[in-house]
Amino acid sequence: MRSAQHSLLLYMYGLTDPELLSTLGDVARAGVHVDLVYDKKASCNVKKLLPDIVHARPFTGAGLMHQKLLIIDDQLVFLGSANMTTPSLHMHDNFVIGLHSPCLAEALKRGESYACDVIHDHFCEIWQLPDKKGLALRRLLGVIDSANSALFLAMFTLTHPDLIDALIRAHNRGVHVEVALDFYTSLGSSKAAAERLKQAGIFLYLSQGESLLHHKWVYVDRRILVAGSANWTRFAFAKNRDLFLIMDLPEAKIAWMDALCKTIRREALYE
Repeated sequence: MRSAQHSLLLYMYGLTDPELLSTLGDVARAGVHVDLVYDKKASCNVKKLLPDIVHARPFTGAGLMHQKLLIIDDQLVFLGSANMTTPSLHMHDNFVIGLHSPCLAEALKRGESYACDVIHDHFCEIWQLPDKKGLALRRLLGVIDSANSALFLAMFTLTHPDLIDALIRAHNRGVHVEVALDFYTSLGSSKAAAERLKQAGIFLYLSQGESLLHHKWVYVDRRILVAGSANWTRFAFAKNRDLFLIMDLPEAKIAWMDALCKTIRREALYE
């Protein structure tokens, strides 16, 4: 954020971290145009804590402003599951991707529901939600249905019946399916999904400890990654302001994802 030269655009669900709020103010006072849209219920009194030169406004649409999106100088894009809160950044398990893509940055700024780019010879596409036509959901279902050998899902909240069905279909056709869920949601909103997955014979891991497993990604055939801010719920796809990215991973990132999956398995409770 401090490297921004002329603009900084932030869409954020939870914004409370004092250091980040201070940085936003400092960047704006240095002459950078700072534009901020936040979810009022999940954030602090942002307008009171930031100088007037920051263009900060609460989200007024239906559903939640659930994105965690930062665009710097119309070319550098950060997106993922991490809110800008102290627990999110210092305690909970989260996942953030950084991309250099003026094409995707411009599409996200315009609010386009779909955009794609080729970054260092690797295809990447972004879907913004909500998606009333169901195109984003069908695309995600298609990625799951295309899995040939392995699928690892790490998800905070899993309730969408179509996506649960797709995971079970993959398992039934011989794909090695593993699912890691947050321990607390597995006892609450994701409980029915966890029970269905276990009954189907799918490998299920639950996080341990006080920190949340706040990931929202699926890793398919050790080559495709789907990640973003969207939980796999009906609300995420039909009502909330959310997004997810689908990308072909470069070789170096495949090794990184393999290591992350191994860490989650090691630290989780196997069901």
